[in-house]
Amino acid sequence: MSGQTATVTAIHLLPVSQRQEKRVSDRSFWSDTVWHLDFKGKGQDPLKTKVAWDVKLPDGHLLTDRCWQDLLEDCRCFVWSLFTDRGENKPLSATTISDSWHHGMVPMLQWMVDRAYANFGQLDSKASNEWLEHVHESLLDRYESVTAAPYLTRLQPLAELYNQADVLVQAGVTPPPEPPYDGKSVHSISQQLASKDSGWWPPFPDEIAVRVLSSAMRWVEDYSPDIIELLGRYWKAYHRAPGSHPTGPGTSEASRSMSARSAVESFVFRTIDGESASWREPVTPGKGISVRRGERDLDTIQALRTLLTDLTAACVLVIQGASGMRMSEICALKAGVDSNSGLPTALTCRPSSNGLSELLWIESYESKIHGANLEWVVGSRPAGSAYVPPPVRALLVLHEIWKPWRTIAGSDDLILGFSVSKGLPKHADALRPAMSRILLDASKNFFLRHGNLSDLPSSLGGIDIAKYKDGSSVKSHSWRKTFALFVIRTDSRLLPALTLHFKHMSLAMTEEGYLGNDPELLSALESANVRETTQFLLEGARGTIPIAGGMAELVRRHRDSLRAIIGDATGDNAYEAMEAYVIEQNLRIWMHDDGNCLIGVQPSGSRCHELAGTNGADTLRPSFPTRAPDVCNQCDCYAVIPRNVTFWRNRLEENKAILAVAEQAGRYKEYAICRERIRQSEGILKRFEDANAAS
Repeated sequence: MSGQTATVTAIHLLPVSQRQEKRVSDRSFWSDTVWHLDFKGKGQDPLKTKVAWDVKLPDGHLLTDRCWQDLLEDCRCFVWSLFTDRGENKPLSATTISDSWHHGMVPMLQWMVDRAYANFGQLDSKASNEWLEHVHESLLDRYESVTAAPYLTRLQPLAELYNQADVLVQAGVTPPPEPPYDGKSVHSISQQLASKDSGWWPPFPDEIAVRVLSSAMRWVEDYSPDIIELLGRYWKAYHRAPGSHPTGPGTSEASRSMSARSAVESFVFRTIDGESASWREPVTPGKGISVRRGERDLDTIQALRTLLTDLTAACVLVIQGASGMRMSEICALKAGVDSNSGLPTALTCRPSSNGLSELLWIESYESKIHGANLEWVVGSRPAGSAYVPPPVRALLVLHEIWKPWRTIAGSDDLILGFSVSKGLPKHADALRPAMSRILLDASKNFFLRHGNLSDLPSSLGGIDIAKYKDGSSVKSHSWRKTFALFVIRTDSRLLPALTLHFKHMSLAMTEEGYLGNDPELLSALESANVRETTQFLLEGARGTIPIAGGMAELVRRHRDSLRAIIGDATGDNAYEAMEAYVIEQNLRIWMHDDGNCLIGVQPSGSRCHELAGTNGADTLRPSFPTRAPDVCNQCDCYAVIPRNVTFWRNRLEENKAILAVAEQAGRYKEYAICRERIRQSEGILKRFEDANAAS
């Protein structure tokens, strides 16, 4: 560094009072808010060699504020030691220092403050693994697949802190007490994580996803009115008009809090239709609550805060599970409700290409690709319908429950976060923007408390269920793949509102061809379709799944050919062999409640295209305007598998009931239609029973 002696170079070893007016470069002093480090090369962008210390922290302060001066001084000593005093290792360049600080050290400092780590000496092995998990979660929340470089950038500073321990001790800085990441190298960890591609985190197992998403929807639909009213009563009691004496009796903070607490404790929760008792007991102190870190007692206000947190988590789960949005994208959403439509102002309604439906789009304010904001279809409904899809309902609930705190903070963020661990904040300095990690923690707690998973076995169908029951494998990005599967399947095991939603979303995907412009979400949808097609053909090859319909005979005739594709392979190898075949042949399964279409296997046998007068071989997708159960059950491309049986049983019973009424009324035309549908249903069910017996 120009003009610097060895003594001056070792600024970090000087007493704190002597450091402040020492030069760190020709342009900057130690105490400056920004360091502009000298760079020996030529043509370097000055912005690439600066270190900005005024880092914004999660508690609302800056690193340069007086309350964080000790941590700031430790950071300066650490950074300077990397620049001048790395022992046997070569000092880092100004550009490397700048990049490491802004993209690695700063995120770690923000995480430290959020987790209440006040200095580097508290970053033990347990803390380092927490940081590692946080890095992994946050990166995969933004990207479906991540290279090694971002991991290296974020994980390296903590390793450097430990490597610089001797120097830091000399400078009066307490270093991490033990090797981070259980002694593993940052390079190996980064390579290992990067090698796990977008398919690493699977969708939630059906048994988990159905229960959790249904429970979350119940909170949004059935429980939210009570919680919204309860929060309203709380604030009304707290802000009650003091009359003509604004500083008189009953207006102190203690009195207001007591009044609010009494309003909460006297609230009686509703009895949901069809049930015999209130959905929960009154909010009173001393009730134990199960959380990831154990059980604890809550006072009244903390119990109310838990209700707020649980309802927020339920809304987030519904939005993620029913739209495929990332947690970070939900955090970026803005509040607002249109007074005319009653829908969130963040939504845009657009007609479908055929004009029969309207699609509800939402845009994230942070997620961009190719310079444009990403957007997603969060609902589809018949044109002119007042139907409110579950994710939209969840957005409306979030808008309502967080309204008081948006007013306090002067914010238009849909969701906010609390920077205090207890109570319900009354001041802006106790509020902050929503954070993905906080919402993920809330989601994990929702899994444990309200997911209805306790009666599930530890293992089911070869899947480890225990890791979901204890929250350890609850990853927010798994919902993207789960959403894709539900859209593909239109699963009828969910609550009716969710079942209807996914049916509409499935139509948006199949008839419109896409669900937004998020390429990773579209990739997840494509992956889900490939997965389902692969699994169907794999089970068909092995004869392990009963199949009825026109496709059943084709599968039986070609079973030897299908078996030849997998050969002697088993397990994952067999799956990969069949998957390669599905991709190579461009085969896709089109799923409906009544059955499944594999038009790509035998496009010439497509009944729907025959009726439409179109060429199925050209599109390799069904003709949606003409496809219907009455048409499909006569088609060579049609397959009924176990999950479709419920549709045909219900269709049989419904038409038997209609038939009885039609016969009594003499409506012979209706009688004839019902009779034909009964015949079809009985035929499908009989063929399925025969196939089931043979498999």
